[in-house]
Amino acid sequence: VELTTGLAQNWLVPLPPLPEQHRIVAKVDELMGLCDRLEESLAAIDDMRRRLLGAWLYEALGADGGEVARPTSGLREAYNK
Repeated sequence: VELTTGLAQNWLVPLPPLPEQHRIVAKVDELMGLCDRLEESLAAIDDMRRRLLGAWLYEALGADGGEVARPTSGLREAYNK
C-alpha cells in the first residue's frame, strides 16, 4: 500500500485538549532540564574520576614531581567543594 498525501489528509488524528498539551510540554521541559543537570553531573564525576586516577597513578608510580607536572593540582580543592 502506498501512502500518498491525499490519503494521509483524510486521516483524523486525535489530539488532547490544548490545556493538556500545555501540561505535556511543561513536563517534557522539566524532564529535559533534569537530563541536562544529570549530564553535567556525569561530566563532573568523570572529570573527578580522571583526576583521582591521575593522583593515584602519581602516588603509585612514585613520581618525584620534578620530572612530571603534578596531576593532583587543584584536586583537594575540587574534592572539598
